[in-house]
Amino acid sequence: MADSRKARFQQDIIDAMTADGRWLTGSARGYDRPNALYTEDLIAFFQTAHPDRWAKFCKNNPASPEDALVKAVVRGLDRQGTLEVLRHGVKTPGVLLATWAFQPGHGRGRKFEPPTAHHHSVTRTTTSAVHRVA
Repeated sequence: MADSRKARFQQDIIDAMTADGRWLTGSARGYDRPNALYTEDLIAFFQTAHPDRWAKFCKNNPASPEDALVKAVVRGLDRQGTLEVLRHGVKTPGVLLATWAFQPGHGRGRKFEPPTAHHHSVTRTTTSAVHRVA
């Protein structure tokens, strides 16, 4: 009985978050358990949000840039923690792997890409072999 109430509760949360179209319904299918990431989403975000950086990263990692991206981000998460990676990205030789894309509220500072690259998805509970706590 508790499992069915939990499933209903999760579905209610997903329905509420996706109702206005700003959140997408994700799938647990793409969850990379060993790395505790949705690697396809990470790769797609970086390619869309930072195409120039992605091209440079591919030049620096010609054999398998997708795998190199995931490994660099996972290493950054393990060493720096989630909040640090979200705030400052991961530094690799020649390329900053920024895990954000936004416009600042002022005209100073670095040029940021528009927020259109962001997509947010909500997924039913998944379990992870690795638990990262920020």
